[in-house]
Amino acid sequence: MAHRRDSQFLCMILLFFLWNAAMIFSQDISYDDTGIRQTYNHALNLMGEQRFNDSAQIIRTLIQKKPDFLEAFSLIVILHEKMECPDDVCHYLEGMISDTSRAVGALYGLGVFYQNKQDYPKAIEFFKNALEHGRRHHLIYRSLVDCCQKSNQLSDCRLYLQKSMSADSLNLTLNFALGYLKTADKKYTEAVFYFDRVYPPDDSFIYAKIEKTQALFQKGEFKTCESLCLYTLKLIRKKEWKEEEGRLLNMLGNLKSEMGDIREALTHYTLAARLYKQIGFIKHQFVIQLNVAMIQNRLGQYDEALKSLSECKSFLEIEKDTAQYSACLLQIGWVYFNQTMYDSALTYLIPAAELSEQTDDLRFAAYCNRFLGLIEQNKGNIFKALDCFRQAFQFARRIDNIDEQARNMNTMGRIFYEIGRMDSSRICYQLALKLHHQSGNQLFVAHVLGNMAMIENASGHYSKGLEYYEKALKLSREVGEKQAEIRYLENVGVCYQKLGDLKAAKQYLHQALILARLLNAGEREVNLLFNISHIYYSVGQTDSALICLNEGLQLSCNLGLVPNEIQIRSQLGYIYQELGRFREAESQLTLSLLLAERSQNARRIPDILLNIGRLNRKQKAFDQSKKASLRALKITERLKDIPQMIRACRELGRLYQELDSLMTAQAYYRKAIDHIEQIRGGIAGQELRVLYFEEKTRLYDELIHILAELNRRDPQENYIEVAFRFAEQSKSRILLDLFYLNKTSLDQNIPLKLMEEYSKAEQNLYTLQSRLYAAIFQQESRISSLDSLEKSLSAAKNKFEKIQEKVDRCRWKELPGLSQIQPLTVQKICDRIATPGRVLIEYAIGMNHSYAFIVRDRHIAMADIALTESDIQSAVEEIRRPLIEIEDPLAIMFDIDKAHELYCQLVKPIEPYLNKGDELLIIPDDALFYLPFEVLVVDPRSKTDESVSKWYSNYEHSTYLIENYPISYACSASLLDPRFFQLHEAFEGDNLLAIGMAFRGLNNPLTFATRQEGRSFRPLPFSTYEIEQISGSFKEVHMLIGIDAKEETIKETAGDYRVLHFSTHGILDERQPLYSGLVLAMDADSAEDGYLQVFEIVNMKLKADLVTLSACNTGLGALKQGEGVIGLTHAFLSAGAHSVVVSLWNVSDVSTAQLMTNFYHYLEQGKSKAEALRQAKINLIKTTGNMGGVQISYAHPFFWAPFILVGDAQPTHASETGYSFLWFWFFGSGVILSSLICYFIFFNNRRALVKKGS
Repeated sequence: MAHRRDSQFLCMILLFFLWNAAMIFSQDISYDDTGIRQTYNHALNLMGEQRFNDSAQIIRTLIQKKPDFLEAFSLIVILHEKMECPDDVCHYLEGMISDTSRAVGALYGLGVFYQNKQDYPKAIEFFKNALEHGRRHHLIYRSLVDCCQKSNQLSDCRLYLQKSMSADSLNLTLNFALGYLKTADKKYTEAVFYFDRVYPPDDSFIYAKIEKTQALFQKGEFKTCESLCLYTLKLIRKKEWKEEEGRLLNMLGNLKSEMGDIREALTHYTLAARLYKQIGFIKHQFVIQLNVAMIQNRLGQYDEALKSLSECKSFLEIEKDTAQYSACLLQIGWVYFNQTMYDSALTYLIPAAELSEQTDDLRFAAYCNRFLGLIEQNKGNIFKALDCFRQAFQFARRIDNIDEQARNMNTMGRIFYEIGRMDSSRICYQLALKLHHQSGNQLFVAHVLGNMAMIENASGHYSKGLEYYEKALKLSREVGEKQAEIRYLENVGVCYQKLGDLKAAKQYLHQALILARLLNAGEREVNLLFNISHIYYSVGQTDSALICLNEGLQLSCNLGLVPNEIQIRSQLGYIYQELGRFREAESQLTLSLLLAERSQNARRIPDILLNIGRLNRKQKAFDQSKKASLRALKITERLKDIPQMIRACRELGRLYQELDSLMTAQAYYRKAIDHIEQIRGGIAGQELRVLYFEEKTRLYDELIHILAELNRRDPQENYIEVAFRFAEQSKSRILLDLFYLNKTSLDQNIPLKLMEEYSKAEQNLYTLQSRLYAAIFQQESRISSLDSLEKSLSAAKNKFEKIQEKVDRCRWKELPGLSQIQPLTVQKICDRIATPGRVLIEYAIGMNHSYAFIVRDRHIAMADIALTESDIQSAVEEIRRPLIEIEDPLAIMFDIDKAHELYCQLVKPIEPYLNKGDELLIIPDDALFYLPFEVLVVDPRSKTDESVSKWYSNYEHSTYLIENYPISYACSASLLDPRFFQLHEAFEGDNLLAIGMAFRGLNNPLTFATRQEGRSFRPLPFSTYEIEQISGSFKEVHMLIGIDAKEETIKETAGDYRVLHFSTHGILDERQPLYSGLVLAMDADSAEDGYLQVFEIVNMKLKADLVTLSACNTGLGALKQGEGVIGLTHAFLSAGAHSVVVSLWNVSDVSTAQLMTNFYHYLEQGKSKAEALRQAKINLIKTTGNMGGVQISYAHPFFWAPFILVGDAQPTHASETGYSFLWFWFFGSGVILSSLICYFIFFNNRRALVKKGS
C-alpha cells in the first residue's frame, strides 16, 4: 500500500510538471506587434521571478517565429548568463548565422554576448556584420556606439557612421545613431539636432525621443526635458515597452530631484524600481537605489543613505561599472559632507573625481570638483576652493551643461561676496543669472537674485536690492517653494525698513511670520493670499487663486479689514466672470462697490465699476455696461487717473464694437490712444517709455481692425488712411524718439569739458571691468591681485555715475516734449518715400486679424492677410528652422512648398497693386522681422531628383520673389524721412573702411578676449579675400585686417567713412540685446574688450551711407512690440548710418564673399542698393560652388538669402563711377546730337546752293 501511495504521489508530481509545461508551451502567442511585446514582457516577468528556463523557452520560440525582433536576441544572452551557461547561447546563435532570416539577430546577439564579456573589438565586429546583413536597427547602432566608447574608438565609429550616411542618406535610424554618438561624445546640442531628424512611424522615432531626454538633461534644460519625458512616456506605455518605461521613470526622478521637488522624485524612483524588480533587471535596481539614497541624504536620513550606498558600492565593484561606481563614491562623499565630516568626504570624493576624469565623464567630474570646492571653502582654504570651482566650471562648459556652469558661478560669487570683493561677486552672479535663465531653473534664478540683492544692500543701494528681492519673491511663489518665499518676504521687509517705509516693512515681515506658521497649520495673512492669488491666476491655476481669495476674504471679514475686503471681492468678481459664473461675479462686485462707496474709497471705485461694466457686457446687458463704464470714466477724469482713463475708454470701445456702433467705438479707442501719447510724452528715459508703450500696442491692433471693418462698409471714406496712420504710429512712436535723440545733436548743449570727462570716465570703466573679468577666470589669480582692481573699479563707477547725471540733465533740459514728435502723414510718405517705382508695403499683424497696407503712386490700399499672429510665428519658424539648425552643410533642407504657401498668403493679396520690377519697401511686423521675403517662392516648380554631380540643383527650378522685385526693409516708414538723413549727412567722398577677421592661430593676440571668456570662433579664410575683392569698387580704401582691426581704432575712425564693411563673427544675445556685437581684435594691454557691442555703437557718430555686416546673425536680436528687432541694425541706424546690410542666419564665408563682391560691383555701376543686392543674389542663384570636393548649386536659399537691406535703398552716393558714367553718357549724347544738327543744317544749306546755282 505504501509503495502504491508513493507511486500515486510521484504520478501526481509528474502530472503537475507536465501541466506546467503544457501551460508554457500551449500559450497562444500572437505575433502581431502587440502580441510580440506581450510575449516578450511575459518572458521578462518570468525572469523577474527567476524562472530563467521558462523565460528562455518563450524567447527561443519568439526568435523562431519573429526573427526580426532583436530585443529577444539580447534577452536570450542575458538569460543564459543568469543560468550560468553563457557558452551555450554562443553556440545557439552561431548556428543561426547561416539562416538569412535570423542572421541579423544572431550577429547582434553575439555582439551583445562579447560586449557583456567586455571583449569590445569582437563585439564591434559582430555589430558591423549585423548592419551589413540588412536591417538597420537602433539597438545595433546603440550597442556599437557603447562598445566604441568603452574601447576609446569613437572617432572610428564617427567615420563609420558618416560613411554609412553618405551611402544611405534616407536612413532615419542613422540619424538616431549619430545623435547617440554625439551624446557619447558629450556634444549634446548636436545630439539633439540629430535626434530631431528622426520621424515617425519608425520606432527609432520613439527611441530618439528617449535618448534626447538624456541630452537635454545633460545640458541642464530641465523644463524642456520634463515635457519630452512625459510625452514619450505616454507613447511607451501604449507600446508596453517595460525597459524603456523604467528608464524614463528614472529620468523623471533625476529631473525632479535637480529641480528641488524631492517628493515627486521619490515617487518616480519607486515606480522605476518596482518595474525593474518585476522584470528582473537587478543592475538597474541598484542604479535606482543610488538615486533613492541621494533623496535620503537630502532629507537628512544619513544612516539609511549610507546603508543603501554601501550595498550599491559592493555590487558595482563586482560589476566593474566604473561610471556608476564613481557616482556611488560621489554620493557617499556627499553624505559625509552634509554631516560636516570633511575628511571622510574627501576619502570618497577625490577617487570619484579621478575616476570621472579617467573615463571622460565630465558631468560627474564637474560635480565632484564643485563638492571639493565646497569642502575647501568650509575648511577656510579660499584659494583651493576657487580653483576647484573654476575647474568644475570648465568641465561643465566643455559638455555644455548650463545648469552646472551656473551653480559654480553662483558659488564663486558667494565667496567673493564673503571676502568683500563686490564687483567680482557681481560679475559671477550676473553670469550665473544669465545661465540659469537659459536652463529654465526658476528656483535657482530666484536664489541668484537674492544673492545679487545682498551685494546691493551691502553697497547701500537698497532700492536696487529691493528690486532683486521682489523678483526673487515672485519666482519662489511661481515654483511653489515656500521656504524660499519666507526668506524673500523677510528680505523685502528688511529692505523697506532700511528705506524708511516701516508700514510696508511690518506688512512683509508679518506675512513671512504667518506663512512660516502656516506650514505647521497656521493661517495666511490677507495681503499674502491676495498676492498669491494673482500669481496663481496669471499662470492659469484658477482654482488655487479662488481658494486663496476666499480664505483671505474670510480672514479680512473677521479682522475688519475693509480695504482688503473691497480688493478681494473685486478680484473674485473678475475671476468669476472669466469662468462664466456670472451670478457669483455680480454678487461679489456689488458688495465690493457698496463697501467702497461707504468707505469713500474713490481710487478703488473706478476699478470695480469697470469690472461691473465688463461683466454686463459679457452678459449682453449693454445698457448697464455703458452706465457703469461711463461712470468709471467720469470719476477717473475727475481724479486725473490717466491709466484708469485708458482702461475705461478701451472698455467703452469694446462695448460699442459689440453693439456694432463702430464709429463710436473707434472714437473711444482714439481717445485712449491720445491718453497713451500724453503719458508717453511725459515719461523721462528711453527704457521706461519702451516698457510702457510695448504693452499698449494691442490697443492699436484693435483700433485698426475696427477701421478695416468700417472701410468694408463704406469704402468712400478715408478709413484706410486713418488705419494706416495708426499702424505706422504703433510702430514708430518709440523708434522716432530713439532716432530723434541719436540723430539730433543734443550733445551740443553739453559743455565740452564735461563731455571730455564723460568719455574718459566711460573708457576707464570699460578697461577696469575687462581686466577684472579676465582676472576672475585666471587659475593662478589670488585675492590680493584682485584688491586694487576692485577698489579702482568702485571709485570709477562712482565717478562715472556722477558725471552721467550731469550729462543727462544737460541733454533733457533742451529736449522738446516727445509727444510733439509725430510720424509722417500718408501725404508726406507719398511725396518723400513711396515715389514712382517704389511701393511701400506695411504689415499690421494682430492676434485675430492681419492686414497689409500698400502705398504707391499717391494712393493707399488695404489687403486682408488670412493669417493670425500665431499662424505667422509658426510659418516663419518652419521656414527658418532648417536654415539655422544645420549639422551637415550637404544636407540643408528648405521647404519650397511652405515658402510658396506663405507667398500666397503674404504677397498674393497685394500683387494686384504691384508692377513687375517695382522696388518693394517692406515694413514687417511681429515675426515677419525674421523672414527674408526674398525666399518666398512665386513658382514652386522643382525636380525631386537631386543631381549626383551637383548638390541642391533642384532649387534652381523655382522662381523666388527676389527675381521679380528688388526688396528693402524698414522698421517704420517715418524712419525713412529724408529729414533724418539731412540731420546727419553722409560723409562726402568715395571711401571705404573694411574690417576683416580671419581668426587664424590660437596664439594670435586678437584672440585674447575670446580665450578669457571661453568662446571660440571658427576660421574665416575668405574674409581677407572678400575685402580685397570689394576694395576695387572704391577710390579710397582703408583695410583693417586681423590684429589691426582693433576696437578702439574702429571707434576713432569709423565716422570718417561713407561705407563701412565688417567681415567677422557676430555675437547674438537675444535676452540682453545691448550686448550683441561684432568680434574684433584686441591686445592684452588694450583698454577695450574686443567686442563692438550695441550699447557702444549707438554712441558712435557715423556718417556712413551704407554699413555692411558680413557676419552671422547680425540682423537678429530681441523682438519688441512697437520696435521691431533690437540689435545691431537699430544700433547702426541710430548712430547715423543711412542703411545697413545684415544677415538673418549663419552664413557661408565662401558664398558670402561672392555675394558681397557682386553687390559692390553693381553699386559701382550706379544701381540702387536694393537693386544691387537683388542682382547679386540672382547671380549667386545661378552660380555653382565647391564644398569639400563636392559641387553644389548656390540656388539653395541658405547661401543667397540671409542678407537683407534695412534703411535707405537709394543708390549710394559713393558710386561716383556710376554717376561719371551717366554724365559721360549725357555729354556724349549731346555731342552726337549737336553733330547731327550741324550736319543737317550743312546738308540743307548745300542743297539750297545747288538749286540756286542750277
